Amino acid sequence: MTGGEQARSLYCMSCGEEVPTYVVEVTGGAEIRCAPCGFTLETARTPLGAVLECIVLADDELLFRTLLADLLVEQKVAREVVGCESGPALLSECV
Repeated sequence: MTGGEQARSLYCMSCGEEVPTYVVEVTGGAEIRCAPCGFTLETARTPLGAVLECIVLADDELLFRTLLADLLVEQKVAREVVGCESGPALLSECV
């Protein structure tokens, strides 16, 4: 979905028929919604553009911290991910 894209008619599962639609800008992208009932019919994410320098995350499970950190770097969401084992450790890392 781009800014110039026109809303179109789509099938709405809630209404059970082809309906007119409208576009709503939401955090992280846009949604096409059913005009009569407001049901979300399609979503589109907006790419971040720039890679974040660092993400600090907290979880008590080492496996989850490691997997999430690797995924965030692999998907180019952040250049560096710092994993902390607790909320207080996260706060200490950020201060």
